[in-house]
Amino acid sequence: MSDIATLEKRIDLAFPGREKHIDEEDCGELRHAISRLDDASVKKILPALLVDILTVSQSGGSRDDDFVIYFLDGLKLDEANPEERRFRQKLADRTFQSFTKEQRSVISEWLSAVADYEFIKMCEEDYRSAVLYWERARSEIRQ
Repeated sequence: MSDIATLEKRIDLAFPGREKHIDEEDCGELRHAISRLDDASVKKILPALLVDILTVSQSGGSRDDDFVIYFLDGLKLDEANPEERRFRQKLADRTFQSFTKEQRSVISEWLSAVADYEFIKMCEEDYRSAVLYWERARSEIRQ
């Protein structure tokens, strides 16, 4: 089994209620809208987007893949305004607080898996910030 297939299986196990298929047009729209979804919808849609990026981005990808990185960046270290950064961190924490340790772990693994994907070049600082956020979140004890 390939690394991608193994990670996809781990995503399925961590997010049992995830959407299994989102058509290509909807994927682009959802990448842009992910930060506007309610928390329950995030848990259904985000894993589908992660799997889509894993499989599609290796063969060229979407120009919108970076929106998922911006969404996953819970630290917002690239935000220059400290008040805005704190506000956006609180929003991210609120969104991700219900994620289980397994879900946090699989997102951290996903971030590692896409480290060399072409689209990361568009959002390198946000990517590094997201990796730090999810490494910390992964080590928190929540079930």
